[in-house]
Amino acid sequence: MGRAKEQIDEKKLRSWKLLDDFRARLAKIRVEMPPQPERRPGGPERLLLEEDYFSLMLSGMLNPVLDSMRGLCAASHLERVQTEVCSRQVSLGSFPEAQGVFDPELLKGVFLDLAAENQTSWGDPRLAHLADKLKLVDGTLLPALPRMHWALWLNDQNRAAKLHLKFSVLRQAACDALITAGNSCERKALRQFVKEGEIIIADRYYGLEYGFFGELKRI
Repeated sequence: MGRAKEQIDEKKLRSWKLLDDFRARLAKIRVEMPPQPERRPGGPERLLLEEDYFSLMLSGMLNPVLDSMRGLCAASHLERVQTEVCSRQVSLGSFPEAQGVFDPELLKGVFLDLAAENQTSWGDPRLAHLADKLKLVDGTLLPALPRMHWALWLNDQNRAAKLHLKFSVLRQAACDALITAGNSCERKALRQFVKEGEIIIADRYYGLEYGFFGELKRI
């Protein structure tokens, strides 16, 4: 740990403004979200906060020099990192544990908040009245680490998460998203996306269950 701390140079870190904007959006989404049940009731007071953990992870993505968990924890000892990214030093023990404790819905909220800022309308002006109704839905596989046991796909050696994305065609922006195991049913995800008055575009896989069309008519 001592060597890792010596290798992290604050002058090599970048994207401070992006991280500041990210933390501001996290705070906004936290206020807007309904209260979430405590995942570990009765546990000890947690010093590593959600916003610190997510911000530190994003800092690693924006700064290639932070290429490991040890590097991220070492960076948390730097004064500027504690001021602008995370509020305190992060230990090697608390960092991996946070994966199963913190709510990823906060990140989804930030993602959709960013997407909502794109209010431009694309395509033929005669379609402008459909800007908030015409939606595209599809799923894509994201390779997962072997130790992510929940991310089932083909077998124990091939794991993947699946991103189900709802995309506004004329706004050219995402409007909803869901992460599931790789072998999850896309029609099941679509059931969570469908809203009254929308026009959904999807590939033929979504039409394999004829009873599903009956459900759509009742929405």
